[in-house]
Amino acid sequence: MSKHRGFRPTSTETAYVEALENLRGRKSRMVDHNTEMVSDYDGVRVYLHHKPIIHYTRGEVRVNSCGWRTHTTKSRMNSLLPPGISVYQCKHVWYVGYLPNNPTDCGYKVFVDGMKV
Repeated sequence: MSKHRGFRPTSTETAYVEALENLRGRKSRMVDHNTEMVSDYDGVRVYLHHKPIIHYTRGEVRVNSCGWRTHTTKSRMNSLLPPGISVYQCKHVWYVGYLPNNPTDCGYKVFVDGMKV
């Protein structure tokens, strides 16, 4: 499990404000190994190896693998998404959504880069 430094938004609606509070007035902050949170012109982005994997804006959270569908990318996303939302893999296909027991249940959608969660 990822050892993030105490940041996990409580909901998609409050994630942007919470991310700004986590930055504590700074432009950027490391939140995990090779993982940096950066405030920019249209929100707060989380970068893994300099690739934007999460984008917090007012009232929404977007996810992006940047083509790197790895265990590390998925783990970082899951540690920085609000509780109850996760990225899940089944038979090499990524899914994202709320946590039902089966990805074919109503809570999961096929993961698409740039999608809103």
